[in-house]
Amino acid sequence: MEKKKINLTRQNKILIGVCAAIVLICILSATHVICGTHNWQPATCTEPSFCTKCGRKQGEPLGHTAVTDAAVPATCTEAGLTEGSHCSVCGEVLKAQETVPATGHKEAVEKGFAPTCTKTGLTDGTRCEYCGKVMTRREFIPATGHTVVEYKGFAPTCTTTGQTDGSQCSVCGEIFETRDFIPATGHTVGGG
Repeated sequence: MEKKKINLTRQNKILIGVCAAIVLICILSATHVICGTHNWQPATCTEPSFCTKCGRKQGEPLGHTAVTDAAVPATCTEAGLTEGSHCSVCGEVLKAQETVPATGHKEAVEKGFAPTCTKTGLTDGTRCEYCGKVMTRREFIPATGHTVVEYKGFAPTCTTTGQTDGSQCSVCGEIFETRDFIPATGHTVGGG
């Protein structure tokens, strides 16, 4: 086979150039490289701005705007949460809050005291050291009342003093009836 030399005229060369340009434009349009007017979507926290027509990206992602999620302390009966954070723009959790188990009650003894003759007493009780909840209620113990001891008096003699009747509590020592001394009568001289 023989090779033929093709002579292109100036007009044919222009026509080939125009066709090549049209083919290039079609290829570029098909691959979305050429966009008449961009329709830019704003950048997000994780993606840069982009054209919805051709997909071209521009700029940088905005980055997250972190907001602290405050810790919630655990109580005796309810679980708490650790501190965390999330993005105030898109809501994405940046640092998840973790559950902190309830602490449970810690009992502390409230010492009671014994009653006296005139004052009530209290039994021991328990209360939660953290929240104050009463675990074991304290009960009143009635006053015991006095234990009265009566002392019999005796008459004086010529040489010894006497004493009147009296009474007092053998527990607390409170005196109810004071014992008074009666002076000795002394000797009687003379007969009679």
